Amino acid sequence: MTESNESLASIMSSFGKLRILVVGDLMADKYIYGNAERLSPEAAVPVIKVKKEEYRLGGAANVAHNAKQLGATVLLCGVVGYDDAAHMFRKAVRDTGIESGGIFPSSDRATTLKVRVVALPYNQQIVRYDYESRRQLTENETPTVKRYIESNIDQINAILISDYDKGMLLGNTLPRFIIDLAREKKVPTVVSSKQRHFRLFTNATAIIPNYYDAQDFVHIVNGNFFTSITAIGEEVVKLLDCEAALVVREGQEIAICTKDGAQKTLQVGASNNFNPAGVQDTVCSTFALALAAGADYENAAILASRAMKVVLSKEGMATIAIGELHE
Repeated sequence: MTESNESLASIMSSFGKLRILVVGDLMADKYIYGNAERLSPEAAVPVIKVKKEEYRLGGAANVAHNAKQLGATVLLCGVVGYDDAAHMFRKAVRDTGIESGGIFPSSDRATTLKVRVVALPYNQQIVRYDYESRRQLTENETPTVKRYIESNIDQINAILISDYDKGMLLGNTLPRFIIDLAREKKVPTVVSSKQRHFRLFTNATAIIPNYYDAQDFVHIVNGNFFTSITAIGEEVVKLLDCEAALVVREGQEIAICTKDGAQKTLQVGASNNFNPAGVQDTVCSTFALALAAGADYENAAILASRAMKVVLSKEGMATIAIGELHE
């Protein structure tokens, strides 16, 4: 199947019929905007006169937000703490229309919160500070998450796994459970993960690595140091025994490589390349929805490249709407 506006439009028209489960590390993002009017007398740092604050969904929740913006019904599964950030996070999830029955509280961890201070009028980030825990799920928490996934597996069209290395997917137990269950039920799994956890997601349908993470992974495992994005993608497919790898070089290109040897590189060519926070989340959501809607890997990659181009033209942690995918 090759690209045509008609076939891509048909794929996108099916997004609204899909039911998607996103599992992974949940985060909240807080932005504090203000004017830097003077230096502090206490230290050589600017004093920010705060004008406004914004809260946004991050991590796996941003993946879910993108999928929701593209029209799908989205279930979100992960762990938060008992704190103010969790309260804010749950409200933001409800406000976006994402189903939150899979968000479980833990007394042993803080909700991951990234706070960015941004100086106006040029939107210059001054500092970022993080609250987070990277603790693995406890023996009591893991079965709760498994039961939630198992109870919904027959009603979903795809699973998106978003691993930000914050502990939710640490260890082999939960990743293996999700992938094996999905394969049994013939539900595609699309994974976005940090390099040191790639091995946890062997046999997933597709993995979406960052170019440099994928390059390092291949070099560490078999000693080969490739610079070609397709050569890297081919090795990732072999090493992880997945059906496809979509390698993302943010702001430049993406490449789709499949188990049957097919490959295609797509140049992104964003006109305004802003801070790429959340770009991979957008790519993951779009690619997974396209697969769930019946697209082949090439057409799913084409839509993901469109999404990447759009979100790179936006500032901060941005999402994409279905209308923006139409060219």
